[in-house]
Amino acid sequence: IRFYKTDGTNWIANFMPGWTKFYVVHELMPNVFLVIAGGTCYILKVNETKPMLVLGVVYKDMLVANTDRIVLEGQVNFTIIELNGRYWETQRISWDGFKDVSIDSNKLTGYAYDPTNFVNHWTEFSYDLDTQTLIGGSFIIDNIR
Repeated sequence: IRFYKTDGTNWIANFMPGWTKFYVVHELMPNVFLVIAGGTCYILKVNETKPMLVLGVVYKDMLVANTDRIVLEGQVNFTIIELNGRYWETQRISWDGFKDVSIDSNKLTGYAYDPTNFVNHWTEFSYDLDTQTLIGGSFIIDNIR
């Protein structure tokens, strides 16, 4: 990807891909970009040739929560990136994967895979991004989430 510095010069960035087929470039704020290369997340400033942050290798989707948060869907949990540069991860929500994930306001909802449930392999979950509270999900060990 070619980036243009604020002084008018440019440089080309190469990104080591992760383990998925998910690729996206998203401007977080002026001159700060989030790049997902095959599931690996890079955050960089256009005036610096080294990334500010490198995360994960299995991200498979990105959702925009609101004007100041990006949610990255991993295999068993989510990473939330705030525009001020902070990031945090949810606890493990799924045994192995999600489906029908969406965001309404600041509530993340969907279904988490549960291989131990022989009747229905998909368990509903809801995660409040403001309070960081999880309801549901499939990864429960001894009633501890």
